[in-house]
Amino acid sequence: MLAIVFVVGTITYASAQNDISSENNASTINSQSNITNTTSNSAQDPTSIVITPNPAKILQGSSIQYIATVTDTAKLPQTPTGIISWIARTNVGQFQTNSCVLESNNANPQEASCTVNYTAPAYCTCSVPVTIVASYQGDSSHRANSSSANLISLGGENITANIVSSATQVIAGSPVQLTVTVTDSSGSPVTAADVIGVIAYDPLSEDLRPVGGTFIPDSCTLSANGCVFSYTPPLDYHGTVQLTPNFLRIFGGIPHYGSTTLQVTPNLSEPSTTPSETNMIVAQHGNITVRFISSFGAPGFNDGQLATPQGITLDQSGNIYVAEMNSKRVDKFDSTGHFISKIGTNLLKAPTNVAIDKLGNIYVVDVTNEVVYKFDSAGNFVSKFGIFGMAELANINDIEPQGIALDDSNNVYLTDFADIQKYDSNDNFMFKFGTFGSGNGQLHVTGDMAIDKSGYIYVADGNQRIEKFDSTGAFQGWIGGCISGTNCDTSNHVTTGFCNDCVTMGKGIGDGQFTGVQGIAIDKSGNIWVTDELNNRIQVFDSSGNFLFTFGTAGSNPGQFDEPNDIVFDNSGNMYVTDQVNNRIQIFHIDYDVRTSSSLTNLSTDSSQISSHDTTTSQTTKNTPKSNLVPTLSSVSMAPGWVKKIFSFHDQGQISDTDLINTISFLIQQGVIKLE
Repeated sequence: MLAIVFVVGTITYASAQNDISSENNASTINSQSNITNTTSNSAQDPTSIVITPNPAKILQGSSIQYIATVTDTAKLPQTPTGIISWIARTNVGQFQTNSCVLESNNANPQEASCTVNYTAPAYCTCSVPVTIVASYQGDSSHRANSSSANLISLGGENITANIVSSATQVIAGSPVQLTVTVTDSSGSPVTAADVIGVIAYDPLSEDLRPVGGTFIPDSCTLSANGCVFSYTPPLDYHGTVQLTPNFLRIFGGIPHYGSTTLQVTPNLSEPSTTPSETNMIVAQHGNITVRFISSFGAPGFNDGQLATPQGITLDQSGNIYVAEMNSKRVDKFDSTGHFISKIGTNLLKAPTNVAIDKLGNIYVVDVTNEVVYKFDSAGNFVSKFGIFGMAELANINDIEPQGIALDDSNNVYLTDFADIQKYDSNDNFMFKFGTFGSGNGQLHVTGDMAIDKSGYIYVADGNQRIEKFDSTGAFQGWIGGCISGTNCDTSNHVTTGFCNDCVTMGKGIGDGQFTGVQGIAIDKSGNIWVTDELNNRIQVFDSSGNFLFTFGTAGSNPGQFDEPNDIVFDNSGNMYVTDQVNNRIQIFHIDYDVRTSSSLTNLSTDSSQISSHDTTTSQTTKNTPKSNLVPTLSSVSMAPGWVKKIFSFHDQGQISDTDLINTISFLIQQGVIKLE
């Protein structure tokens, strides 16, 4: 009887030449064995074996699932049964089990299959493919057979992780689909990899801080079709999100990572400022109440978005100008935060501060170009001066100008690395003062500055203090953390007023101490407001330099800060703060008690101010309101009943301190209450 031998499958050898010879010998032996089997069992049905996937590319150390399908190729097929044995011809890597039992395919009775997991070796220098061999041992009705598949194991340096988003813009709190695929250096897809996730971060932040949000699933084992994620950005986030794949486990070098950018727009159903937050009191001290009003801004580079806002100023119409270091421009907003226009695009490199003179000219400090640019009120370039523009600066230590302020004569003061420079309104250099060091009147890496109504100059000094000079540059004293000196509280290590003989302590977190002193503004009462950047707070001092109070903590809620940089007041008592890392502007209103050094006494009995049924006769009374914001009244006679009720309501907590104070102010204006 003639025996017919079927040779099925292609074997790719991945070992040295001597290994190949031995494999050929083994193959010959197996073939002879099959011939013998076939000869003695000619009634068995022929079979074929297919291994999937084939070929395959996976990462070193990663796992892949192989499927071997045995098909009965006879005219009257039966379902194959039995065992598949697995080997890797190069003897590398590991199978979870070396064999698997065939299971029938109900949809196709002539087929049966089984699966096994194979893990490629980590840190292997696999310059040739691995050959995966599946051997079917046959059964009483089916002939034995074998087949092979090619596998390439790649190191991390040979692959690129790509990511695609189903959208480029999404509303905060809404999902977007992300697909991650991996390719080799030729652009061919990688079949499997362990284990992939996606990270979301803010590309505008210096430390690429995570944005957060929800990924479903958290991670994925790569298949031939890639990994699919659903990503939902946080409800309270708006701005740019950079999405990048991330291998949780990788061997053989660092992969190349692609990324995609997603613009997250605000969820209008979730306003950034809720009604309960508007007009919220964030600080009270003596006669000063600080109320949060609103905030505006979103991270990003588009119009109206903010990218590391630093300096801030106002024009005479109340419009807001913000120097954005990373957007390389100055943005103009109206008083409510609506975007109007931008200044300095294609010119500015790293604007950190901005000021406006009485003529509407706009001065912008650029620390990278080391100059001050001057624009007209329409935003047109006029001139520049500084390290590249003035010969007087050419011999100064390669400076980086930071702060800027203008006096009532439109003279420009510029904080430098270790001195203050003064220019006239025509950009002509006038003089400079200050030297490098930490002694009294010396400076080191200056920040912002401010000028009060009397012409005194206040400078944020990198020695973690505020220094005061007169208009000629004569040193007047400083406030901040101290070790010793005439006006130094050595118990709390803080100055008690401006000190001209104190020794600075440098950084501190206590009241009146600074870590990252930066912005300065003077309010209408002469109080000094300072952004304490790295302590995430604002500190307030009176005009004599005595510490009053502080407010703010680290965070992104109203009244919280993440590196507040600059501060400015308008004529209505509103205060604007650049909340740098949160990429927003916070607006506060400062209420001042009507009480001054005078006390409130003697309610008037003028019948023209009150109706007859509101007037009661009583003995002289003395009210003692529960808040120190409310003055003590004495020598009261003929007080109207409705006035008494207001104080009673306040004592019972039914009306706020501010409502009571506003009422008293109204009564003073109407002449019902007289000041002595």
